[in-house]
Amino acid sequence: MLRVLRAASQARVRRVVMISSVAATNHGDGQAPYIEENWTDQESPRATPYYKSKTLTEQAALAFARDVGLDLAVINPSVIPGPLLSKKFGTSVSLIHHLMSGHFEGSPRFGFYVVDVRDAADAHIRPMTNPGAGSQRLITGGGLF
Repeated sequence: MLRVLRAASQARVRRVVMISSVAATNHGDGQAPYIEENWTDQESPRATPYYKSKTLTEQAALAFARDVGLDLAVINPSVIPGPLLSKKFGTSVSLIHHLMSGHFEGSPRFGFYVVDVRDAADAHIRPMTNPGAGSQRLITGGGLF
């Protein structure tokens, strides 16, 4: 990420939109809703390597952007289902596939926020064109599943 941001800064790019994850906004107790000011507690037992990597990467990117004066907007999507382009799918669709196919022997009572893949794509375009989105963290996904 820092290599990309350095190149953007050297090329005098006006704004960079980075995708992170709502995993970087989990404030430790696992209770939603999460807000843009929240960060995952690295010491929490809930902080999986994925949560830690998203948090550390985003924090490093924001620090770099601040230090060099780069305008960086960060998208923090939640689970992203939607129409697939191929038979291969990632974590978000895999979770839903497992839930619907009986993969889990049981399921605790839980919920998660979702953002349709088309809305997630739109969430990347809006910060590029909206002057007020600069230097913001933007959680996407509000529909509770």
